[in-house]
Amino acid sequence: MPTLLMTRPEESSQRFAARMGAVPVVISPLIGISFVEKAPEVRDGEHYVLTSAHAVAAISALGLPKRPAWCVGAATARAAEAAGLPARSADGDADALVAAIVHSEETAPLLHLHGAYTRGDVTGRLSAAGLTTRGAVAYLQPEQALSEVAQALTGCVVVPVFSPRTARIFAENWHGRARLYLVALSEAVAEPLRQIVAEEICVTARPDAEAMLEATEAAWARASRLEAGQGAAID
Repeated sequence: MPTLLMTRPEESSQRFAARMGAVPVVISPLIGISFVEKAPEVRDGEHYVLTSAHAVAAISALGLPKRPAWCVGAATARAAEAAGLPARSADGDADALVAAIVHSEETAPLLHLHGAYTRGDVTGRLSAAGLTTRGAVAYLQPEQALSEVAQALTGCVVVPVFSPRTARIFAENWHGRARLYLVALSEAVAEPLRQIVAEEICVTARPDAEAMLEATEAAWARASRLEAGQGAAID
């Protein structure tokens, strides 16, 4: 049976792996998560813009007030609602989030809580569209190396990769000999992975968690057939 190698932070990896069912899993986070020492200021009337569930965790950890939140996707929206925040999901990526907010009737000032590393210039694009928006770093994302357990994996290994930064770190760190099935959330994520020798690199149909799950399950099925000697690695 193939192994699922998760490289997201621990909690995110566990949640995704649980949705894959009873499969062998190795978790080796390439990015750690820690919260800033000084909580960002939240001004009167501001609503949140959240591009990661880590921002939701930061709101709770830093004791920030509960405000309505625009969320990049369903997973972040679910985390926000569980934390007591009224949430609206753009069901996509940064582009979908910006478009949803711009085309809404939102009039509140916006605070984009994000990590030290961020992509998509959400704050700048919302400001350019005429919305009162500012950004603040709420959490840090230090790089981490792949574990020895991950490097020593053999056979077929399915690796879902969710961000260009994680893809770059993985490509720079990987020196294992397993047969890799890499699943990228977008073409931008796939690009750094192309320097790795892999059985396949596939890109999800949409840049969201559901599409990643579907693509990872499909890659798992192909890897399973290869290990069972029942056919080629790619349909």
